[in-house]
Amino acid sequence: MCCEHLNAQDDTSGSIEGSCLIELDAIFDDHNTGNRRTVFQRTTLSLLRVLYTLKYNEDIVKLLRKVLDKETSSQEPLDYLCSRYWEMRIANGSDHRGAYKGVRKEFLTQVEKM
Repeated sequence: MCCEHLNAQDDTSGSIEGSCLIELDAIFDDHNTGNRRTVFQRTTLSLLRVLYTLKYNEDIVKLLRKVLDKETSSQEPLDYLCSRYWEMRIANGSDHRGAYKGVRKEFLTQVEKM
C-alpha cells in the first residue's frame, strides 16, 4: 500500500460511495477523492480481516491492530470486494492492477449471472 498516497496532508475523512476498492484505485491513479483517510482505514481493516482469517502472520496482525487501535469492524456491503483484492494480492502475489482487474472480473461475472 502506498501510504504517501493514502495519508496525504490535504486529506478529508469524507464518506465512501460504494466500494472502498474503487476509491483505492482512484487514489493510486492520483485522483483526489477527498476521503483518503477513510479509504486507508477501511482498506487496512479489510487487510486485517483477511490476514486474521488466513492466520497469515501474527506480528503483522498485531501491528495493524495497534496502528488502527481496533480489532476488526463490521463490513459495509461492498467491502467483500476489498477483501477479495487482498486475498488475490497475498495468495497470488498480484500487484495492485492485477488484483483490481481480477476482482472486477469476478464481480462482473457474478452480476451477469443474476
